[in-house]
Amino acid sequence: MFSIQKKNKKEYVVLVLAWLFWALAEAVSWKYYDHKTPYPKVVFVIFIQFIVAIFFNLVLIKAFVIVQKKKFNNQNTTYTLYTFLVIVFSIIIVLCNSSFFAFYINVNTPILNIHNLLINVLQKNIYLTGFTTLFFMIRNLKELQYQKNEAMAAQKLAAESQLQLLQQQINPHFLFNTLNSLRSLINSDTQKARKMVNYISEFLRESLLTNNLTTKFISEEIKVLDNYLNIQKIRWGNELMVKKEISKDLLELKIPSLILQSLAENAIKHGMISNEILTIKVRIKKECNTLFISIINNGKLAQLNKKEKGGNYNIIKRLDLLYGKDASFEVKELDNNVYSNIIIKNIAIEN
Repeated sequence: MFSIQKKNKKEYVVLVLAWLFWALAEAVSWKYYDHKTPYPKVVFVIFIQFIVAIFFNLVLIKAFVIVQKKKFNNQNTTYTLYTFLVIVFSIIIVLCNSSFFAFYINVNTPILNIHNLLINVLQKNIYLTGFTTLFFMIRNLKELQYQKNEAMAAQKLAAESQLQLLQQQINPHFLFNTLNSLRSLINSDTQKARKMVNYISEFLRESLLTNNLTTKFISEEIKVLDNYLNIQKIRWGNELMVKKEISKDLLELKIPSLILQSLAENAIKHGMISNEILTIKVRIKKECNTLFISIINNGKLAQLNKKEKGGNYNIIKRLDLLYGKDASFEVKELDNNVYSNIIIKNIAIEN
């Protein structure tokens, strides 16, 4: 029935305000229906009743907590205890208030007048039930919101961790191939080897220093891509041509880290197999709120083995974690060209 969690100030404030509203209503009612009793005495008595009601309501809440912790097998037993507690505390409040009223106001009304006692107990029963239910409703709503926020935070943390893990899978594969090329150049062409070392250094500086970022500006990603392509140009020489079609007004958009390098790596890896001269075109454009990223090469779409499909899986998974259904990825062959297309919807420039 009730979810008991750690204390939270808001529900206690609401409980006090609810009883304060009751006290004000009693004071106004007494002023208009009882002209004989001095009003200051009436206000004082109502204030004492207000304090007594809050005290026993808090005790009742504590009793509810204890009952819930017992975890009875029969739910009816729990509800019966709740009802019994409300009735008992209603009687206690009424007896305390009646005793103080009779003592302070000094009236001749019997404290144990059955008719008045039953009416007052019924009223307090309603107030206690209503205010206590309101107390736990607020507490439960806040706890549900807290749990929702915790779940969202945990989900975000898990997604970020998974994204970082996917990003870390990129660099080792690239470095392994690059170092193999560098090793062959050291003896054959030291000048190209030096250039390659410089490009590798720049590539690592741009990529590894921001390795904890899941997205980066297109301008930053282009720097990483340029260093990567410069390394590949040294490796392949005139066999590799690169063209870029990127509007300057898109440079402040953010895209997944190392996504351009991943697409270019796949294009070179598979395009070089089927072509003597490979031309790679990097095209980034935006229409309305949709971003289109394409890496186009004049190779052939090869049948990928299980290991090679892992590169595409990496890209698809990262897009899914970052954008969900707002992003898509496809590789297709059209008019003697292979297109690797990423579409990201609802994208905007970040401040």
